[in-house]
Amino acid sequence: MTKSTDPNVVSTRQAVALCLNIPLEHVKVAKELACPAAASTGRYYLKEFKEWYDLNLPSILEYLDDKGAAAKTNNEWKQRKERALALIAEIELREREFKTLDKDKTIARLKQILGSQAIILRNFAQDLPPRLLGKNVTEMGIILATAYDDVCNLFSESLDKWIPKK
Repeated sequence: MTKSTDPNVVSTRQAVALCLNIPLEHVKVAKELACPAAASTGRYYLKEFKEWYDLNLPSILEYLDDKGAAAKTNNEWKQRKERALALIAEIELREREFKTLDKDKTIARLKQILGSQAIILRNFAQDLPPRLLGKNVTEMGIILATAYDDVCNLFSESLDKWIPKK
């Protein structure tokens, strides 16, 4: 096979772009739009290409605009998807935090609750005997039940402060 010595024939898109002083992207689009001067053999006929290019430049520019807008839209959707996935991961992490306990924080909080209950129970130990003196069994039961409820309420209130509400 011999090389063509015809100056009107080139074999690469880059050569077309250089010879006709047009953007390489326009040459690629011309081929996509089935320019007849871009042969299936890979040869480009410059004179015919230039004539076709001048007539079809608005179509080439429109094609590039549409392609650019589509790429921009795709990129925007990709970014939105990435943000959504990041937010979902953050939500899942927060949910996992609620399902796990920090051992040190848990121990500290339980000690705080224990301390509060110890104070209440010491007060009951000092306060209850005089209140129970001279009472019958039924009255003693009522006083002890009230003391029991006070301790349970203290524990419940402490837990309510500690456990976050959803």
